[in-house]
Amino acid sequence: MKMWRYCLYGLIWTALSLVPLLSYGQDDRWDRALDRYEVISRHCSEWRGRLERGESVPKDSLASMLIELSTLKSQLQGTSGDMTPGQRRRFEAIRKSFSGEKLAPESLLNETDRLYAEATTEEALALTGVLQSTRRMPAKGVIGASVGVYPDLSYGVWGGVTYSHWGAFIKARSNFLWQKTLYDCRSDGTTEGGYIWTDGKSSKVARHQITLDAIYTPISPLSIYLGAGYGVRTLCWRDSDGAWVRVADRSVAGPALDFGLLIRPIQRPGWEHLTLLVGGTWIPIRYLDAEIGLGWTF
Repeated sequence: MKMWRYCLYGLIWTALSLVPLLSYGQDDRWDRALDRYEVISRHCSEWRGRLERGESVPKDSLASMLIELSTLKSQLQGTSGDMTPGQRRRFEAIRKSFSGEKLAPESLLNETDRLYAEATTEEALALTGVLQSTRRMPAKGVIGASVGVYPDLSYGVWGGVTYSHWGAFIKARSNFLWQKTLYDCRSDGTTEGGYIWTDGKSSKVARHQITLDAIYTPISPLSIYLGAGYGVRTLCWRDSDGAWVRVADRSVAGPALDFGLLIRPIQRPGWEHLTLLVGGTWIPIRYLDAEIGLGWTF
């Protein structure tokens, strides 16, 4: 029932923020503040129903509520003026629909003190975070594995941390092939000294990269990542004498741009931490590959 308590804490804070401002001069932003207050109340009512039916509420729902409360707090800080009679009636109607009874400011204060006294250490910290700084959310770790699927196979790992809407991770990928070459040629078979005679059978591709990526989460459960690093793709042929040769115009090494999406496709208890990575890497201007992966947030 911790989620239900968090909902109640948030609505108590919201009501306490609204009630003292009932006596100030008019402001046309009250309607927008009441709209957001109604959305928060409706979400919490839905969560209460789920909890009463024995269902769980994802942790992301709490994070969304804290963001809504933070936005409402910003609106209230810039709102002055008195509510109109219609706005006052709407405020009381919203509060009654959630609490089932009219709570005077004194009752709200008493209820807050009682809940805080009964809360565990974890819940008390959560309550303090809602009342003092609704933007503070716990950091989450993320780890995963990925595969470069086209045009060359490579395998990698990635891991990092997210905090609220932002985060970062480091990712490394390789096919674990390091091939020494004797000289260079071009894909048309020419070399500095003439032409290459290949054995017609053997070729290798070495693929390596490492990037640092930033994560932005505009909406749950979707995140965007973008980063940069260094990448290498080397195509090698073997000549008729058995020496390996680098194909210069089909090989590339230099700064790499990494990009893609992190998606949490299953929003069910126990599975909401599963993360799907879909993206790619571009090494300007001659190479672009595609990548998929799986991760887990914790």
